[in-house]
Amino acid sequence: MFKRSEGTNDLSELEKKKIEIEAREYSQEVRKRLGILENDYVDVIPLLERQGILVFQIIDLSTSGFIRVLEGKNTVFLNASEPLGRQYYTAVHEYCHILRDLDKIKEIEDYSVEQKTIEFKKMEYFAFKFADYFLIPERALISHLHITNIKDFSTIEVEEVLGIQEYFKLSYRQVTRMLNKYDIISASKRDELNKISSKEHPNQLLDAIINAGYDPSLILPLKESRIPSKFKASIIENIKHQRITRKKAIYLADLLKMPSILEYVEEDFRQ
Repeated sequence: MFKRSEGTNDLSELEKKKIEIEAREYSQEVRKRLGILENDYVDVIPLLERQGILVFQIIDLSTSGFIRVLEGKNTVFLNASEPLGRQYYTAVHEYCHILRDLDKIKEIEDYSVEQKTIEFKKMEYFAFKFADYFLIPERALISHLHITNIKDFSTIEVEEVLGIQEYFKLSYRQVTRMLNKYDIISASKRDELNKISSKEHPNQLLDAIINAGYDPSLILPLKESRIPSKFKASIIENIKHQRITRKKAIYLADLLKMPSILEYVEEDFRQ
């Protein structure tokens, strides 16, 4: 339903700044409307599901995320092969499209290809900035730094960043990026902190998180796909009552990348 714009985002600097301001204001309006306290982190997946949005986290999805309408409900699909913190960011990005852009897409159907491309790029940029400010507002970050007694920003080290990551449930690089965006750390400090999170040394960040006593799940992909509970319950119920053949059940488990379903297949088809 939502077509991602291709290529680089060639909006003017002035236009991007205007969109960013609007996205920041809108993110705070939405947080307030949802009853999220100023300093609270966002428990993303449960939040979306409470809004009646279906969330599918699918292993090996071909893109980071997209939205569809399924059984009359807005539905977010996420790539469960990406780190969980990244999935949360993508989920909020797609949530923004649901809130603002579904009706707008209908409005621009008659636009020229060039006009449509520009509008899609604006939507994308807005959604990225919305996710930034929705997940980690500046006041919330400053408050967290105060509570954790981080006073000299120039001395922020990896362990402090990991503490922020753990609290706000973000990816490590999202934290360093926002610390820099809010002028808490310099670009050079951001780059220094990011050295621990590189493709060349993928285990350094994992080791640091474990050594600091934090849960490493935010930087890891899911072990299997996650689908809304009612859909999983329906699949299990059909297996238990043998409404689908063993062969089809195994095919479904492989298609969805949900090996846990095989436990019910083996259990119930042995009976």
